[in-house]
Amino acid sequence: RLSRLTEEIRSVISGSSGLPPIVAADHEGGRVSVLADVIGVPPSQMASWMPRDPGLLDSLASSTASMMLEFGVNTTLSPVADIYSNPEDPVIGTRSFAFDERSVSEAVRIWIEAAARTGIVTCLKHFPGHGTAGEDSHLTLPALERDLEGLRNNDMRPFAAGISAGADLVMTGHVMPLGQAGPASLDPRVVDGMLRS
Repeated sequence: RLSRLTEEIRSVISGSSGLPPIVAADHEGGRVSVLADVIGVPPSQMASWMPRDPGLLDSLASSTASMMLEFGVNTTLSPVADIYSNPEDPVIGTRSFAFDERSVSEAVRIWIEAAARTGIVTCLKHFPGHGTAGEDSHLTLPALERDLEGLRNNDMRPFAAGISAGADLVMTGHVMPLGQAGPASLDPRVVDGMLRS
C-alpha cells in the first residue's frame, strides 16, 4: 500500500508540475519510526551508536535508507543531530546519538555519508540544538540553557559535521536560546546569521 501511495503522489505531482515530489518520513529509529509497519523499527540512534562501531552505524543507516527508497520515500527526516545534554528533556533522550558533541558529530557524519550513498535526501534536526531543553517543543516554547554563543560552541557542531558530510536539509527547532525573546526557528540571527552563513 505504501508503494502504491508514493507512486500515486509522484504521478499526480509530476504530472501537474513536471517536478519530482518530496516524499518524506520521520523514521529515525526507536520511538520515532513512522514506517514501522512497513519496514520495521531500527534501533534508536543512541542504541545504534552505543557500541561506537562506525561499520555497524554505516550499515544501519544505509539499510534503513535503502528500504525507505524501495517503498518510494525519497527523503528521511533524520538524523537527529541534537546532543542529549539535559535528562529532563522529554523530546530528545535516546533519539540523540550521545551526550557529548564530539561523539554526536562523529555519528552524524557517518550516518549522513552512509545514507547519502543510497541517494536518499537527508535532513538534520533540530537546529540550533534541542538537547538542553526541559520541555516538549510540540506543546510549548522551551527555553534552552545555552545562549547563542554557547550553542555555537557546542550544540551546533554536530550540525556543522552533518552539513560538511553532505546533509541536504536542516530542520530548525522550536526552541528559545537563553537571552532571546522568541523561537530560534523564526530568528534571522539564527537562521540567516548562523545556519546559512
